[in-house]
Amino acid sequence: MAQYAEYPCSFGFFRIGEEFGAVISIDIEKEALNKEPNAPSALLDQTAGELSEYLAGRRTQFSFPYRLQGTPFRMKVWHELENVSYGETTTYKKLAEAIGRPGAYHAVGGAVAANPLSIVVPCHRVIGTNGTLTGYAWGLPIKERLLALERKKWTG
Repeated sequence: MAQYAEYPCSFGFFRIGEEFGAVISIDIEKEALNKEPNAPSALLDQTAGELSEYLAGRRTQFSFPYRLQGTPFRMKVWHELENVSYGETTTYKKLAEAIGRPGAYHAVGGAVAANPLSIVVPCHRVIGTNGTLTGYAWGLPIKERLLALERKKWTG
């Protein structure tokens, strides 16, 4: 059975889920949900700490164990997202080509939007083919902040 805990962050609260020793979800809530009792664990605390370090510009990679769960198509897309380096971006079209489905960029967009481990599996690094910012599950202002954070670290 999964357990969840909420941790304050600059966007509101991270709601992090763990199951069988691996992080399975990271979400942002504007306010604490308190739907279930907060159930912090060493892994959830570590994850929140690493996410805080990332947001402070002190971390570019994560070391906690996580597990993706999804359809075979989504798994291909998410694993390809894991290859997009800190400070870099890609497009839906390039992701579709990379998984051998060049015409499936709309379906790739759906898989990117369904990513349960935002930031760690960096869906915020996906932009439109013309270079514009496109949708983000946590909203475009957060996507802009994450990309700006990575650009600053990358160039500074």
